[in-house]
Amino acid sequence: MLNLLATVLFALAPADSTFFHVDVVNNTKIEKVGGRDITFGVKETVEEYIIEQKGYSPKDSSGFTVTVYIDSVYSPQQMLNIMGIQWLRKDYIVKTSVAFNTGVWEGTGERRTFVFAMFLNVENGEVPLNKKAFSKALQASLKDASKKF
Repeated sequence: MLNLLATVLFALAPADSTFFHVDVVNNTKIEKVGGRDITFGVKETVEEYIIEQKGYSPKDSSGFTVTVYIDSVYSPQQMLNIMGIQWLRKDYIVKTSVAFNTGVWEGTGERRTFVFAMFLNVENGEVPLNKKAFSKALQASLKDASKKF
């Protein structure tokens, strides 16, 4: 009876081709954003997208490998100063690539932040770092890449 039950359970188990694990590679010179590793949360986010879209199961060592590359992080800013009133805008642009099976899918995410200062000087003319805006740009980039596979 136990042999029959084991056979049925193994027959219902998904094949090894539906198991995957995620590796994250940082191709930028930036290691940390706001004191946190730039790759923080990337593996889990991509796992969620693959589970939702493909129905595959994450596993640490077996199955195929999904490699996520953080290709670039840009943060251009603009500043307008008129008689003590400053308007500052900072964009966070993140480009990623997700490679698995036989394809590579690229994604881009962008978030904008604004600062309005009246009769104050913004330190060094820099818009303060917004960790949440960076995280949202990274997440949008990963989602953009995952929509394509």
